[in-house]
Amino acid sequence: MVFESVHQRKDGSRYPVEVHLQIAEVGEERFFVAVVLDITARIESRDRLLTAASLFTNSREGIAIADADFRVTAINSSFTRITGYSEEDAIDTYVAPTDSPMVFDGGFGEDWSKLLRNGEFDGDLWSHRKDGFGYLNRFSIRHIRDDREMVVGYAG
Repeated sequence: MVFESVHQRKDGSRYPVEVHLQIAEVGEERFFVAVVLDITARIESRDRLLTAASLFTNSREGIAIADADFRVTAINSSFTRITGYSEEDAIDTYVAPTDSPMVFDGGFGEDWSKLLRNGEFDGDLWSHRKDGFGYLNRFSIRHIRDDREMVVGYAG
């Protein structure tokens, strides 16, 4: 049996735990074996993730996330509102600096090298909506890195 609970330390502070409870038999006797894990870090991590997901979902700014190969893996509803591209249109679309059918007109030029080298780009680029309408778009793009500092994607 596994369940979550709240335990109390000697100093009176409380902390969340996950309890793993089993019955063990030794000869004719039965014992309860309990493993109690402090899950404070897990809950804090989950809460940060939920906050980030809410920010992504509710932002008025259009946000797209791409993998390390520049293929879109997620967009928010503001991205659809601004560009006209639905999630179905955008997911798995290649958004490299010069070849994107979705966003860029003319590419990044030298600024692309800065993104690859420094992990960030801020600037204005001409884009076009799904209906072909051109507009000047303010971009802010950042590397997404894993815990080993390897680039695993891009967000902007």
